[in-house]
Amino acid sequence: MSVAKKLLIFTCVFYGFFALSLIHPVNRTHKQYSNSTYGKLPRHVDRVWGLAAADAAKPFKEVKDHYLFHERNPGLFKFIAELFIRAGAKEPWPLQVVLTVLVILGIIAQFYWLKIYFKHDAFPIVGCLLILGTHFLTVFGSTIHQHPYNYSFFNFCMFFLVKYHQTKSKRYFIYTFLCYLFLCQNYYMFWVSTFVMMVGINWKNGVKIFSWKNFVLGLPTVITVIILLANMVYFFGSLDKGIPVLRKIVKSRTVGIVEEGEPQRPMVMKDYLTYPFTISSRIERYFYIPGILFLFLVWPLRRMRKINQSLLDYTHFYYIVPAALSWYILVWEHSDVHQVVGRYSFFLWMIFLAYFFIELYNYCLRRNKNTLVYFSPFILIFGCYGFLGINVRFLAMNIYRILLN
Repeated sequence: MSVAKKLLIFTCVFYGFFALSLIHPVNRTHKQYSNSTYGKLPRHVDRVWGLAAADAAKPFKEVKDHYLFHERNPGLFKFIAELFIRAGAKEPWPLQVVLTVLVILGIIAQFYWLKIYFKHDAFPIVGCLLILGTHFLTVFGSTIHQHPYNYSFFNFCMFFLVKYHQTKSKRYFIYTFLCYLFLCQNYYMFWVSTFVMMVGINWKNGVKIFSWKNFVLGLPTVITVIILLANMVYFFGSLDKGIPVLRKIVKSRTVGIVEEGEPQRPMVMKDYLTYPFTISSRIERYFYIPGILFLFLVWPLRRMRKINQSLLDYTHFYYIVPAALSWYILVWEHSDVHQVVGRYSFFLWMIFLAYFFIELYNYCLRRNKNTLVYFSPFILIFGCYGFLGINVRFLAMNIYRILLN
């Protein structure tokens, strides 16, 4: 068994143990996980469960917004929670166990699409190391909100599309379509990024940007909007009452104007001018390297690429960068207000670091440099701080609290 596959198994086992320890009520409700950095579990589990329980307490036909989340968003994840309650679940943990398995399958899909597509073991290895060395997945992957669905089905889309181009089997294209359709039913966060990535993968495999394949892969977004509007008409009684609700969410998420509910300060010129630094801090919160610093790493990467006479294909960044940054570009207010948005660009940092580590390793070999010295900053950041300082320590604390309970 290769080192890469052993690392994949370890990643799945570690994540599984972490998630199972986290779903215990003593940990799920612990104050440690009540902030935006470490999951906001009461918000992402108990609130969704509460809404689903309220629906499940009524006869099925009386509930008009099974599918809607906050009466305006595609919220299939809420409906799935409702179905678990109607099936007899008294606590969210049975659903969380199922979602933990789903995320593990997503980790496996991520490993293989990176391996097949980039044809280099460093990419799936770095993908696993980023899961182990950060908390962007460990503390979010077992919630019952949209997070585990988005992570898993993003990777399922990538895997099946890569397999389609590898095998030319139409069934993989159908699987890609169905996975994207399901992803779109669970909030908006990965709609654009997933589609841009799929268009980019098709482009790299000779498919024109304006083609029937990309048109078909874009249909899930249209289908989802139609389902959303139809459900809003059913819920509100007419589209005239539903459209203002959508208009409010667009206005609040783009320019920060909230007309009702909890007061919120609109974005001002200063917020727009400092927006790149805001996004930089959001990225740092989950990947421990400020987004701005990633930009500075581009220069040594370019230098090493030239020195190494690298054969790596850097044209992938033409679509990976806009795909990863799409949420920040399109939804300013949400990115400005919520710390959690830093996770949405995970695949860019995963792929960027794989390129960087390959070039750095080859540079050390060419120049007869001490590899350990050059890699030590990343070992300290992701190994000592991320893996040992956060994930292993949190796992030990989770188990300790369970034993004391």
